[in-house]
Amino acid sequence: MRNLSPAFAAIALSVSALCAVTGVQAQTFTGIQVDRPSIKPGEAVSVTASFTPVDSPNCGMHISWGDGAGDDFKINEPAKIPLKASHTYAQPGDYTITAEPRKVTTRLGCIGKKQSVMVKVVAPPPTPVAPRAATPAQAALAAAPAAIKVEMCPEGWSLNAKSVNRKTGAYTCAARSNTPVAGPRTNCPGDLTYFENTKKGQLGCRP
Repeated sequence: MRNLSPAFAAIALSVSALCAVTGVQAQTFTGIQVDRPSIKPGEAVSVTASFTPVDSPNCGMHISWGDGAGDDFKINEPAKIPLKASHTYAQPGDYTITAEPRKVTTRLGCIGKKQSVMVKVVAPPPTPVAPRAATPAQAALAAAPAAIKVEMCPEGWSLNAKSVNRKTGAYTCAARSNTPVAGPRTNCPGDLTYFENTKKGQLGCRP
């Protein structure tokens, strides 16, 4: 075999060195980050794995999502750097996402140590329970004039919701026949007059 000329040998050595450097760059994993540290169940978290600048990448990566799921990735073209992936969690909790250089099919694992990042999955607050509907008597009392609310029916008597007149303030309290009236008589507001019929079990204020 003929001896190579000094110029040709120098070119071959330069190309070999350049390929070696490019190969190292193509396999160097530098870090991982998430697009947001907190999400809700059913929402996706996006992960970005960074590498050193390369022209011809050719290595493998594995991402563990912290909930038992994992994915393998082939870093075999510049468009895949940085590596972007996403995952959805069904349950609340704190999850550790780990990116690790690993052999994928025929591709050796990227150079570098595995690195992790945390994501918190927070359940949304519970839906507030709607208040129970008021009874007719409660609704009438809430809509009645302030005077009626102050001068309530005596003990043993209850407000007749249908008797409340919002315009005049008139109302009737009801009880069983011959129920005694405890305490002082009601002071009716305005031009209303107090009435009482214990035989019928009625008392209150009327025009």
